[in-house]
Amino acid sequence: MKTDFDNFLSLNPGAKGVMPHSRMRIPIEDGFGGGAAAYDIGRRYSKLRFPRAAGGSSYVAADWTETKGGTGADIARAAGGILLTCGSSSTLNAGIQSLDQWTTPAADQWITFMCRLSVSDITAVGFSVGIGNSQADPATTDFTDGIYLRKPATTALVTGRVRGDSGTAAATGTLATAVNNTDILIGFSAKLHATTPAGQWVYGGTITPFTDAQLVQLIRFLTTPATLFMQLCAKGSAGNPTVLIQAADLQIDNADA
Repeated sequence: MKTDFDNFLSLNPGAKGVMPHSRMRIPIEDGFGGGAAAYDIGRRYSKLRFPRAAGGSSYVAADWTETKGGTGADIARAAGGILLTCGSSSTLNAGIQSLDQWTTPAADQWITFMCRLSVSDITAVGFSVGIGNSQADPATTDFTDGIYLRKPATTALVTGRVRGDSGTAAATGTLATAVNNTDILIGFSAKLHATTPAGQWVYGGTITPFTDAQLVQLIRFLTTPATLFMQLCAKGSAGNPTVLIQAADLQIDNADA
């Protein structure tokens, strides 16, 4: 795979194996429980690198576009990551969107996203994590262009969603059922290609291929190339439920020629 550039958000930058130059090791102690060997990701563009938000670096609000609604809503550094606290009034939401962005090229591209998080109350808080064109309410609004995982605020069921160029948002069946205060590793890997798109969802140790409808939406990303952001959003339905995001990585590469 030829790598053109990499976007990397480390929520644990002090982890063994995290290297700030062109040869990067997949983090071994980054909260993902990995252990893969080093691999060459080629040249990195520092202007596209996502800001560090926890671990060996303090959370800096100015590095993100923030949304906080509802009494008590908060976004802060916490032990292990970023704590999104949903408020106790009518709007009940908290989320961040990266300032860094990139425009999907009209060409092949791989997008890989992984996130480790936990929720305080599976029937009172939901989340949307992944990529999208602009910050949106995770409970009710789809991105015009986006690939992300969603858990509604009133259920424990997690699904994957893909939408390109204002098309029909395509959802998987249930990927899994979330559990209170339990770490989950979720994410996706997707290949944008005009004729041979590909993709898969990750939930814990389970891999689920993109549906045919989601592959159709991947093709639509190339119709009108979108400007995309990293999205980490939460939505509550009662009290002050929380989502703790312990680690998140986003990488964008050229696909194989």
